[in-house]
Amino acid sequence: MTAIYRALIAEASQPGTPRKGNINVEVKDNCLKISVTSDDLGDLRAIVNSYLYLVHASYSVVRSLSPGGHERPWTSRASTPHQKDIKGHIK
Repeated sequence: MTAIYRALIAEASQPGTPRKGNINVEVKDNCLKISVTSDDLGDLRAIVNSYLYLVHASYSVVRSLSPGGHERPWTSRASTPHQKDIKGHIK
């Protein structure tokens, strides 16, 4: 979680020019919260997509570096026979 948080903070602290929105990233009770505001719906969508991709990429790196390379660092539930990745694809 810390690695993903630090990646997001690094991105949020260097906003693009011109500034298209405001991003706030925080961790509370082992839960990552990303708040995004923008005056333009298209800009908001672009920011959200970028941050979701960054979370996915960071998570993939953390997961590949964890012991076993396939364990999910913060989930232990596998109640269904098929697990889905972040985009909803069955693995």
